[in-house]
Amino acid sequence: MAGSGVMIMLDNAVQLHDIVAAPAASWWPLAIGWYVVIISGAVLLVTSLFAIRRAYRARHARRLALTQLHQHPPQSLAAVSLLLKQAALAYFPAEHVSSQSQQQWWHFLLQQLSTKQRQRFAALAESVSQASYQPAPQQQPWLSPYTEFADYWLRQALPSSRKNIQALQESTND
Repeated sequence: MAGSGVMIMLDNAVQLHDIVAAPAASWWPLAIGWYVVIISGAVLLVTSLFAIRRAYRARHARRLALTQLHQHPPQSLAAVSLLLKQAALAYFPAEHVSSQSQQQWWHFLLQQLSTKQRQRFAALAESVSQASYQPAPQQQPWLSPYTEFADYWLRQALPSSRKNIQALQESTND
């Protein structure tokens, strides 16, 4: 009996064939999860590009005003105010910008800044308001600080948020 067991094992050894490796798994077609990832990525990319483009266009007037302020520095306080009004008209309704008295104009400018910055620039606002009625030579000491304020205001207050515009409209209606 012992000999027959060896014989069976030899017969099985004779019947074995070489092991054939399976072909490598193809990467195509992709699993459905990959399609979801690709489509989600494409949607995210397109949405991001539109948002970036929209933000770039929204800041166009601000960029123009800053460029003009730095490349062609204003020679008077009135020129700085005109530049600020032109920039503000691009972002705020005309009735809140164009026909304001000087006091209302300064209130509008300061309203767009944080409370800390309002306190910082309140003295400048008063000084520039008084100096704007003086002859041009007496305005010169205030021209540089007002130009720096204009640069700061253009960078911080523009473009205004919808919340600020809505609050401005509500304060006008009251």
